[in-house]
Amino acid sequence: MSSSLFRFLPRSFHSSFSLKNNPLRFYNSITAAPATYVHRSKEDLYEADQARHRQISENRNIQDHKRRLLAAKYEVRRKLYKALCKDPDLPSDMREKHRYKLSKLPRNSSFTRVRNRCISTGRPRSVYELFRFSRIVFRDLASRGLLMGVKKSSW
Repeated sequence: MSSSLFRFLPRSFHSSFSLKNNPLRFYNSITAAPATYVHRSKEDLYEADQARHRQISENRNIQDHKRRLLAAKYEVRRKLYKALCKDPDLPSDMREKHRYKLSKLPRNSSFTRVRNRCISTGRPRSVYELFRFSRIVFRDLASRGLLMGVKKSSW
């Protein structure tokens, strides 16, 4: 370290980087690998990635379940406010009041926020509503014969 940089550093820092006793000490502390580093094989990394993905998909499914519960809880109230907002027979200030109440309901209480997800992978697209599996998981389970009453069609 050049002496011009030392004037900006505290005294304790000066003494800890004394290069007189061991000139390579500072260099080794920068380049040495951390002691916690352990080489992991590709299989270990793949398993860790799968576990992380599984946790993410579970969290998504839990979040979607909470949205479904909230939407069911506020369904009647939301429909009432919407009907009162659209009623032309009510005075405009009354409709405005109900529109304000509708806007103050939780955002996740709307059924449009609910997303059908695969219960196995958490995938949001191409989910068969009857089985609640994505097309990928459905095909895999059906080809292994794990879905009752499902077989490959042939004619």
